[in-house]
Amino acid sequence: MGDMWCTWDTLESYLPTQYEFTYRVQWDLNKWHSCPDRISKGPNSCYIDFDHNNGSLQKMRVKASNALGETIEDIWFNPDEETIPHPPDNLSVKSSSSQSLEVTWDLPFDWRYFFLLMYKIQYSSEWEPSSWSKIDNIEKRHKHRVVGLEPYTLYTFRISCKPTGTDGHWSPWSETRSKRTLEKAPYSSVKDIFIDEDNRDRRSRDVRISWKLPPLRERNGIILGVNLTVQDEETGNQPDNIDGIRVPVQDSNVTMETILTDLDRYKSYRVTLTVYNSEGAGPPTSITIPDQLTVPNEPKNLTVKTISESVITVSWEPPENPRGNINGYKLVCSKSSEGADDNMAGIVKTISDGGVLQTNVTGLEPFVQYEFKVKAKNIIGYGGFSPSVTQYTQEGVPSGSPTNVTVQSLQNDPGSLQVAWKAPCLGDRNGVIRVYQLTLCVYESSELTTQSSTAYSICQGSEVIHKNKTVQNPDSLQASQIEQHYIIHEIGRAACRERV
Repeated sequence: MGDMWCTWDTLESYLPTQYEFTYRVQWDLNKWHSCPDRISKGPNSCYIDFDHNNGSLQKMRVKASNALGETIEDIWFNPDEETIPHPPDNLSVKSSSSQSLEVTWDLPFDWRYFFLLMYKIQYSSEWEPSSWSKIDNIEKRHKHRVVGLEPYTLYTFRISCKPTGTDGHWSPWSETRSKRTLEKAPYSSVKDIFIDEDNRDRRSRDVRISWKLPPLRERNGIILGVNLTVQDEETGNQPDNIDGIRVPVQDSNVTMETILTDLDRYKSYRVTLTVYNSEGAGPPTSITIPDQLTVPNEPKNLTVKTISESVITVSWEPPENPRGNINGYKLVCSKSSEGADDNMAGIVKTISDGGVLQTNVTGLEPFVQYEFKVKAKNIIGYGGFSPSVTQYTQEGVPSGSPTNVTVQSLQNDPGSLQVAWKAPCLGDRNGVIRVYQLTLCVYESSELTTQSSTAYSICQGSEVIHKNKTVQNPDSLQASQIEQHYIIHEIGRAACRERV
């Protein structure tokens, strides 16, 4: 709300005519204000500056009078609703984290108080420049922190304002300002890894590995280089002639490569590549350099799907380079804590048909995470394992009961009992315990002297009460370990505890 002015046309009259301008706010019927300034905007006008502008709905009146009488014309005017403010000044954006930016601004040049305006902000990212996100209803402040943004992404902002508390008009959008969020460790790793081998002699070979950097949007910053580690797949050791390799980025838009020299032709190697920027390393990506015994590469795209509490379906695709006809697969499954290896305890399933690419693993335990690997076999033998995948079985009915069950009367509440217990052992839960059911047998006092111990245990001839105790935050570690308790109120008669 700022300054405003009113103008009017004079009447056609041959007599001298005087004009008087007055105004009042809607709710004050009797307090009319005279025009504070009849000069600034010329004849037949009234200029009302900020200090005399009461805002909200006002009645404006012009009275014309001469020797023959007077006439009055009124109009209603709401400066808050009719005002179209200028856009906010000095829009500025500052980086505050990898996923947030702080936007600040000043009042429009002709406005005085922040609390009289509300604001809306629009912003777009460099990845989707024509798609604007909006933040509405920002009041009584001149800065706002925008969160949930993508790391190392250039965002463009603009801001508009309007008077508060009205259905008035928004200002035009301000000039845009752009700023980039800070860096964060990359979200993804290298792509399109390619291997090319050159045999040096009967025993050794050189291997050229090439790759492309991840897409720009997944880099979360400027990629400085790529770390490579090389391990003998059989022993897990690094080759004697190769230590950790760091390949700096010279041009982020071209294919990168490095050459591993003097590798044993009859050993397979696992090469792991990791990109990094100023904030750290991204997730690793591994590839196998197979030995030249012509065993097949590892199967591709190993996937798992939970069917029930004891069955998981495992499927895969044939190796990219089978080096002959695939005549079988070996699937290794074990609990994740034990590691999936056919030399360790677990389930080893041999498939003698190379055309079979899916199998069900049965006899599993409920709600247990299992690890799976698969390798292919040709006439020479088995190749390397695929990268392992993990999957949980579905939850099952608990196989164990709560322990350390106690029942205690409450001195300050004779009609209530407190039942306490400890959760079943982890191995017996077969899932996440979410509810306990308490069953009580209620007898009249006279019945307790005649009922046998057998009757107590099966609740014959008694009133049966069921109470459910819901576990708060059942997935938390605390909920799985602490002692549980429940108070049963207003039993009203003697009772014997049956079970939890």
